[in-house]
Amino acid sequence: MCLGQNRYIQASMKQGIMIIAILCSSIAVMAQGNGYKQLPGGVSYKLLANEKGDNHPDYGDFVETHMYLNVDGKEIYSSRKTGEGKPVGFLMKQQATKTDIQEAIKLMTPGDSASVLLSVDSMIKAGSGKLAWMKPGTGQQAEYIVKLLRVKNISKKK
Repeated sequence: MCLGQNRYIQASMKQGIMIIAILCSSIAVMAQGNGYKQLPGGVSYKLLANEKGDNHPDYGDFVETHMYLNVDGKEIYSSRKTGEGKPVGFLMKQQATKTDIQEAIKLMTPGDSASVLLSVDSMIKAGSGKLAWMKPGTGQQAEYIVKLLRVKNISKKK
């Protein structure tokens, strides 16, 4: 390979990296422009209903929610449909990665509802496993609608 070809390849790689960086920042700005806030781990969220209160869940607490998952304009999951109208309960656990829906749930209080956007690529990178509806490498977003019903503060002594 001659010196001219090597410089051309390096310049092309730099342009490709810049294009990827611009696309990523554009997606974040578009989400913020729709009222979404970007959290440090890369999760974007927007409160849909904001009830008064200060009982925010933390790691180690048990929460009950209703959740819905929308992808490409279609509902993929509804806790009400699969759970016969009963909420989904789970223990808040600190994950190895911050790209997790719990990052947004920690900001909520009972009665709050939020839309949480997660990049499918980030979900796979975080180890969620590839599901049939996922289209990696396409910029696909998963939108979780979360309604926080109850928080049982196991981690805090009262």
